[in-house]
Amino acid sequence: MRRPAAEQVRLSSSWRSAFRAMALSRLSPARKGPFSVLRISVAPRSHLPTVYHRKTWEFLFVLKGAGYGVVGRRRFRLRKGASLFLPPRAPHDFHTGRSGLEALVIFSPRFDEARPDVVRV
Repeated sequence: MRRPAAEQVRLSSSWRSAFRAMALSRLSPARKGPFSVLRISVAPRSHLPTVYHRKTWEFLFVLKGAGYGVVGRRRFRLRKGASLFLPPRAPHDFHTGRSGLEALVIFSPRFDEARPDVVRV
């Protein structure tokens, strides 16, 4: 079976400017359905701002690199093989180390590039 190619995600300029250090690629080929899968690459020594999602569940699985995530007031070490599960309305942010970080992120309901369910804190 042929694997679909990843495609770059297009975000609005205001959302994109907040996440300059992060590159996103959509891996789930379907435009409709209950979830979406993104591969993220975060630059070394970066900090992604604190956000939460009103209705979206998020699951992150680290493929390579290292850093840490803050969910609410708890800090979680992120390295290859680590995962985080984020329910709706859980404020979270991410920090990377010298190597940056690559991860798969699953959103449910699916990630809408035109109107992402992302609220900056």
